[in-house]
Amino acid sequence: MVQSIPRWATTLSDDIAMGSIHQNATRSSRLGTESPGTAPMEPSASVASLFSGIGGIELGLHEAGFDPRGFQLACEIDVGARAILARQFSLRGEVHTDIRGLRDLANADLVTAGFPCQDLSQAGLTEGIDGDKSGLVSEVFRLLAASKRRGKAPRWVLFENVPFMLRLQSGRAMERVVQGFEELGYRWWAYRVLDAIRFGLPQRRRRVFFLASRSPDDDPRSVLFDPTSASGGAPRAATAEDGDGTAFGFYWTEGNRGLGWAPEALPTLKGGSGLGIPSPPAIWLRDTDEFVTPSIELAERVQGFPAGWTDVKCDAARKNARWSYVGNAVPVAVAEWVGTRLLSPVRVTEEGAPFDRNARRSWPNAAFGLEGEAFAAPDQGEGPVAGGSRKLLSEMAILAPDRRHRHVQPLSLRAASGVLFRLERARDEGRLRPRADFMKALARYVATHPDRPHAAARVGGRRGARN
Repeated sequence: MVQSIPRWATTLSDDIAMGSIHQNATRSSRLGTESPGTAPMEPSASVASLFSGIGGIELGLHEAGFDPRGFQLACEIDVGARAILARQFSLRGEVHTDIRGLRDLANADLVTAGFPCQDLSQAGLTEGIDGDKSGLVSEVFRLLAASKRRGKAPRWVLFENVPFMLRLQSGRAMERVVQGFEELGYRWWAYRVLDAIRFGLPQRRRRVFFLASRSPDDDPRSVLFDPTSASGGAPRAATAEDGDGTAFGFYWTEGNRGLGWAPEALPTLKGGSGLGIPSPPAIWLRDTDEFVTPSIELAERVQGFPAGWTDVKCDAARKNARWSYVGNAVPVAVAEWVGTRLLSPVRVTEEGAPFDRNARRSWPNAAFGLEGEAFAAPDQGEGPVAGGSRKLLSEMAILAPDRRHRHVQPLSLRAASGVLFRLERARDEGRLRPRADFMKALARYVATHPDRPHAAARVGGRRGARN
């Protein structure tokens, strides 16, 4: 159960004290200068989780200090994910199977929803906010409307999704989300793109976190934003940003127009390929010239979960479902930071730059608004100014030399030769400029691979690679 799970990710504390509450702050000051003091949430607050997945947001809230007994309601359509939720959390009732069958939000104070991203993702269907899957966000608004009619509207609503939604269809998805909240009386809203790599997780994973509130005294900027007096952008990630380090993540399935290159980190973990098979990224271990793929346990740790979190028996679960669950999860450490801020809001000074929501253009990486007006927040970086950290992939205990063999396996000849072929072609055509030492190491790996026949050519690259 979640109560006994040891924390491995660094707890993200915020030592910026919240100022006194200004009950009479003017509307103009709220919009353009300083946020009002926002009352902290109580750790015992009740939480309703929609599109719960395997509980990344909820585990993060628990790590931040929320009482797990406040986890009132969970809704998840995947049978295997429901089994994981039932095992890992002490739920008061069953996990609901379909949001379309829900009638209320159990008087929740906080509603969380990592609604489906398939129609909003650059790697997905890109059908937009009205697609069959991402369009289910309308069910969240239906439930919020039902709670409002009963006089039990949640105080806060937290959304999480892919940053591509900010520019897909010229920002139409964001406008739809904001309009939905405004029509329900959620006067304040703010969002910010946050990258898991800035929160002590060795993974490049950028996601939009959107927070809305009904009360004029609850400013979502005080939760999601850093004080601009201390800001100026996200802290530099580390010297590994520039190519130093001994472990480099990349997508072995790519190589034509990109590689997902991630020094001392993994590129964004994905739920699976278009063929429905797991496609974990590869790692180049430069100190030993090995090319490997991570185990599911390593992937769980990179997302902030304890190893084995998804190892729950469920006969009805899909084959290879654990990779899908981990690849679609919300990083625990990012959710923990948001939870910490809900419990301890900060006073934010943010000038903001007005922008036209209806201009049919991409939305900024961070913004806030009130009553129809919207302001970009260019000073907000993708990680916290106070308490942020960078954990190198090679420093993970699970990848220590005496443990590494249990959590990685060699990249197959077919996968290695395929990505090498694509990279060489992209380099020769001037589309990519991969690192020379990486290309030499990869060529040596292919040439000396134990599965390589003596007369083998680069057949795998021409037919596409599968690990």
